[in-house]
Amino acid sequence: MIADKILFLDIETVPRWPDYDAMPEHFRVLWNHKANHIKNLPDDTARSLYPRAGIYAEFGKIICISTGFFHQDCFRIKSFYGDDEKIMLEDFKGRRIWNAWHVSVLSSSFEMINLCISVFNS
Repeated sequence: MIADKILFLDIETVPRWPDYDAMPEHFRVLWNHKANHIKNLPDDTARSLYPRAGIYAEFGKIICISTGFFHQDCFRIKSFYGDDEKIMLEDFKGRRIWNAWHVSVLSSSFEMINLCISVFNS
């Protein structure tokens, strides 16, 4: 079955700060510049576009990574989530969780897996 050779990944992001006003001033200047390039409507403002900030790496953060794969007629799912992006990415990368849960299944079930995750120093 071809589906048992697929690793499904879903990455969820949100804006790094809760709202436009909580953004530090130097990032607000950068967001205002970005908003001028991405606006579609004349009424769009940097503030009104801020809920979309999570899809831009420099203004967003990852809060959840879910993985899924088929194994013996079952679909298995594992999610890594949290508010602290660095800790959550380290968990996903394998310092705490990934190796214990996935490696034996992945090494025997998938032809080629390449995980490249950059964990930024805060």
